[in-house]
Amino acid sequence: MVIDREAGIVYACRAPRTDEDVLKEFCKLFEWDYFLFDAIDGAGKAIYHTNVMMCVGTHLAVVCLESIKDASVRETLVRLLGKRDIVDISYDQMGNFAGNMLEVQPGGTERPLLVMSAAARKSLRPEQLRLIESHCDIASPDLSIIEANGGGSARCMLAEIFYEEF
Repeated sequence: MVIDREAGIVYACRAPRTDEDVLKEFCKLFEWDYFLFDAIDGAGKAIYHTNVMMCVGTHLAVVCLESIKDASVRETLVRLLGKRDIVDISYDQMGNFAGNMLEVQPGGTERPLLVMSAAARKSLRPEQLRLIESHCDIASPDLSIIEANGGGSARCMLAEIFYEEF
């Protein structure tokens, strides 16, 4: 799942690891809507984790739009993302973990930080990086050992913990 906290929408790719009943219950608990859709990788297989192909931040979304073959579904996704700038990544960039990012808000700062791996950053084109940097600072550590052996990347290593300060 990829959570859009600003709009109250949970995005999820339909896959063997996705259970729509559990998704419905999760969204009911948080009073969020959800958008369940089909997305495939370059080999035509269902994308098993939504965070492989997309990241949603406050003012920016990174999405592999070509992985959504149904044009009306793709258009709906873009509409749901609202006024965010969209960085449309390719299958090759997705394969280099460019969809596996997470926007975080470091304590004491006003500017968000987009966490991605060095491989993801290296795969991005200069204009994509400029667009990202217009909204966020970037942290891009070398995660090559994790990416080669663990199957995930930056987003998979971070937990989304939210709390209210008193």
